[in-house]
Amino acid sequence: EHDQADNDSLVPRSAITLRSNAGEEGLENLLDADSLSFWSSVDQQQPGFLVEAMLDQPRVIHRVTLHFPFIYPEKPKGHSHSVDIQGLVEGNWITLVDDHPHRFDRLRFLNGHPVYGGMNQTIWFSPRRIQGLRVVINRPNPKRKRVLNGVELGEQRSGAFP
Repeated sequence: EHDQADNDSLVPRSAITLRSNAGEEGLENLLDADSLSFWSSVDQQQPGFLVEAMLDQPRVIHRVTLHFPFIYPEKPKGHSHSVDIQGLVEGNWITLVDDHPHRFDRLRFLNGHPVYGGMNQTIWFSPRRIQGLRVVINRPNPKRKRVLNGVELGEQRSGAFP
């Protein structure tokens, strides 16, 4: 599980409903906290493929962390070259992050201890009160399906920012 900053708390899994235009089967695996379960797109990656997380109520979100399956010694191949992050604000989808390149996080935390490496990508953005969030493929990884095994949203704690 990804380490949260002092001003960050995880949105509870029960507060998130997922959908995707790239295949719905197995989406529940993105919220089950099982590192061995995963979701895969039905077809090879295409621009516009998305995973959408609708929230039970508007929340101030400032990061999304994507977890990719990783069975040593294989490296994950289900990432795209870049994504856009969109937020649902008062019924309209707006761009929060545009054309964010793929980079794995250098550190992850396992049982409260820092571990170098890991197959997570955290995308930070300015805190915004949103009702939903989309991770949209901008530049696909050719001939690869989109494969994820977890999605988590970081919610700003009240009073954490001016």
